[in-house]
Amino acid sequence: MEILNEVKACVLCIQNEKDEFLILERSHICRLQGWCLPGGRIEDNENKLLAALREAKEETGIIVNVSDVNYIGEEPSVKGYMVGIFHIKLKNTPEVIISEEHEKFEWTSKPFDFNLAGNTGIYIEKILN
Repeated sequence: MEILNEVKACVLCIQNEKDEFLILERSHICRLQGWCLPGGRIEDNENKLLAALREAKEETGIIVNVSDVNYIGEEPSVKGYMVGIFHIKLKNTPEVIISEEHEKFEWTSKPFDFNLAGNTGIYIEKILN
């Protein structure tokens, strides 16, 4: 598969004060099953950071300060385009309100114990390194 250099999607890795990762289980309506980070496609006239923040808000109800978010880098998706990876460490565990795209959520210190969708494990490893 040819990898396109263009970043077409972003994820926001959210960690709480206990260093737990917020992961979401995709619902049956999604093609790619398993657990993932909040994220999705970049819309027209939107930059990578704004896309990551918008997707996190839409999928979890969590709103974060732009200045607290770190850009980690880019990795290919299983679909062949690049994904921008962002990270934030929160001071408290916020309430999570998931969208219809997901069945449930977990705060976990062991994300690799879950059936991670696509390249989610690679994105988390990039944050840990």
